[in-house]
Amino acid sequence: MKINLVLAFLLSHLFCQPALSENFTKGDITVESPWVQKSDTGENRAEGFALIHNGGFNEDRLLSISADISDHVVIHETIKQYGKVKMQKVVEPLAIEPNGYLEFKPGDYHFMFFNCRDELREGEMIPAVLHFEKNGDVKVNFTIETPDDVPDNP
Repeated sequence: MKINLVLAFLLSHLFCQPALSENFTKGDITVESPWVQKSDTGENRAEGFALIHNGGFNEDRLLSISADISDHVVIHETIKQYGKVKMQKVVEPLAIEPNGYLEFKPGDYHFMFFNCRDELREGEMIPAVLHFEKNGDVKVNFTIETPDDVPDNP
């Protein structure tokens, strides 16, 4: 019986574990599990996702993102309009309440990396910098993942 329980634990841990990821912290801001997936449209771009936590006592705002691999990176949101789904650039900085979260996930807010200069290979990292109003620049590494490897909660 003990062997079955140990085996079940090991197998569940092996197969149910989310993709390996890292958290990045500066000041009150923690960027949890940043990852990207290459666009399936054939274009040389990628969408990035993460969970951002503001552990401080004051609101902060995400101003922008930059990455050397891309001509430009834009904060996008997916919206439904006239029965169609489209993406649009977020114009205003995104506020993160004290002890609050801002989630970037498929079908919602995401980072759009345009005109990527290098081939995106599964398991490699894309260094980037998130620019915050109060906490300054937070350096992160986005893990390149395929859709089958994508964690349920980035």
